[in-house]
Amino acid sequence: MEELREWLKNKISGICSQRGWSEHSKHKEAIDFMIQYAHERYAEDIALEDLSKQLYLTRNYLNRMFKKATGETFTNYLIRVRLEKAKVLLTEGKHMIYEIAEKVGYKNVAYFSSIFKKHYGMNPSELGKK
Repeated sequence: MEELREWLKNKISGICSQRGWSEHSKHKEAIDFMIQYAHERYAEDIALEDLSKQLYLTRNYLNRMFKKATGETFTNYLIRVRLEKAKVLLTEGKHMIYEIAEKVGYKNVAYFSSIFKKHYGMNPSELGKK
């Protein structure tokens, strides 16, 4: 867990420095919070609207700010986090695909499979066999 935390901290710093965000940027904390939130709560229903209320910023402004800092929308970032977690679980081979879909925040297995295939070019079952 500590290694993941350190990796995440380094990743956030790298993203912010690449995009020209200084360490003292007024919204860096909001972006850091969003990234951490996505990594900690990827299995939950996460709505940008809820985050915007917690951060006291509008949803649209928050999304633009996140995209400027990371190069992708929060929704796409969350999808990527979920799929990376799913990939790890699939390679372990301990869970059924529907269980993995639920564990990473997808209630609809068909939707999960289609997003997974779009992202990785293969079905989840194909990765699980490798």
